[in-house]
Amino acid sequence: MAQPAPRAITPAEITKVSQTFSSLPNDAGQVWREYDITPYTSQVRDNPNPEQAIVDWILRQTGTELWFRRPFGLMSATKDKLFVYHTPEIHNEIRPLVDRFVFSKAQTVGIDVRLCTIANPNWREAAYPVMQSVPVQSPGVEAWLISKENAAILLSNLSRRSDFRSNAGGRVTAQDGQPFVFEQRAPRQFTQSLQWTPGQGAGYQALVNQLNEGYRLKLSSLSSVDGRTVDLMLEGSIDQIEKFSNVRVPLATTAGTQSIALQVPQLVSWRLAERFRWPADQVLLVSCGVVAAPEAMSTATAQPLFGQSLGGLLDTTRKRADALLFIDYRGPQATPPLAPQTTQNNLVPIR
Repeated sequence: MAQPAPRAITPAEITKVSQTFSSLPNDAGQVWREYDITPYTSQVRDNPNPEQAIVDWILRQTGTELWFRRPFGLMSATKDKLFVYHTPEIHNEIRPLVDRFVFSKAQTVGIDVRLCTIANPNWREAAYPVMQSVPVQSPGVEAWLISKENAAILLSNLSRRSDFRSNAGGRVTAQDGQPFVFEQRAPRQFTQSLQWTPGQGAGYQALVNQLNEGYRLKLSSLSSVDGRTVDLMLEGSIDQIEKFSNVRVPLATTAGTQSIALQVPQLVSWRLAERFRWPADQVLLVSCGVVAAPEAMSTATAQPLFGQSLGGLLDTTRKRADALLFIDYRGPQATPPLAPQTTQNNLVPIR
């Protein structure tokens, strides 16, 4: 007996949609406020959506989940205004943050960034007396505050060690609150699997895939109104292929049994997402722990970074090292440098 054809289901029969109120609920005392952010957004260059930075910083401050649970609230932004509907307590948390953006008028600030690695983490033995530990949420990550003078001495002492490598560094200039990224990655291709292709010889062909190996750092700083402190959102990642495990797959062909070698990558990855606040007259030092090391190769194989060569990517002869990141906030800058100038250790300032 023939089965009846399935009945077509309309969207109205799946999800019930209703309009239960004509005004926004305010059971928790929510209020609507509009913040004028044009003093900041009108000064941002090279970003068609400068208001997104303000929204991102608010989400870091309040937490994303706050906007998707009770009490009801919402936030939206245009290039002119930030619209927020929430409780007065949340507005009191948002207002000082927005004030920092508006007061800065997107001023250009400078940050000296230096990424280096040390194979042996015993450098801490002599350094701890001059470092002040700060709390970190990411497992295995440590951070300290150091005076600018002691940071210069520490970096000088570390650079004399045989296991020290300087990977990237220089002066970064960006508008306050706006993110900037520097990275070095290189593709590595490998034979991942087989793809069925009827009518072509054995019926299979090798399927090649690609992994991008290297590191990426994303930073966004925000100055305080009085200029005494700075907030920094730091996101970092390192991806390194330690080795490929070869697997030979036998295939029956018209010429007999042949085999194709497949490669299974052994990948080491590391991720960091932290927010720091510290006095502007000190240096932030972040240790990522003993991780896959973004070591420099020969300059002949170096990849450009923002148009500048900063050494290579991952050195396959060095698999682990203590990755250190020195961050020195230099405050407002009159104008970005017209042309890069070579610094010590053969590093080039990052534009």
